[in-house]
Amino acid sequence: MTKSKTLLSISCLMLLVMSCLAQGKVTLCPKEEKLPGPCEDIGGRYLCYIHFLGKYGLESKPQNCKCSPSGSDQKLCYCEIIC
Repeated sequence: MTKSKTLLSISCLMLLVMSCLAQGKVTLCPKEEKLPGPCEDIGGRYLCYIHFLGKYGLESKPQNCKCSPSGSDQKLCYCEIIC
């Protein structure tokens, strides 16, 4: 139940971000960070999204997030954020 609420909240937030981006031209900058823990099969990119959202704030509007394994028990998170 908690997972579905989290995914629903994230989906709503992503829709909000997309609608904001559609309204005006924005410059996006790629960001990468190595984080502890593996990428989960379901939700790995959402973990990266949440990390960048927490680090750079809501105004950064992270998007196109990807999670890829990087070494033992680490992941490489990639997102594009507003510069």
